Amino acid sequence: MSYLLYPPRPIAVRTDAEGAPVHLHGDPLVGPVRPLRCWIADLDWWERPVAREYWQVLLRGRLLCEIYRDLELNAWFLERIYD
Repeated sequence: MSYLLYPPRPIAVRTDAEGAPVHLHGDPLVGPVRPLRCWIADLDWWERPVAREYWQVLLRGRLLCEIYRDLELNAWFLERIYD
């Protein structure tokens, strides 16, 4: 099962030299993450463009989360939590 956060919650993300997330801080979810997969969503969504870099990450080795970086705002968001 998964929980979609609407609206997505702003978070702070630290990345490595290649831009992959390595640490997430979005109260109450805080800790190191292991990136599992990445994909880009770049489309015109009903005349409101969307440009995002999505990541599935494993938080503290046990909680699967889906985060994204808004490429226009250069801001990170938590969008989904899997249990």
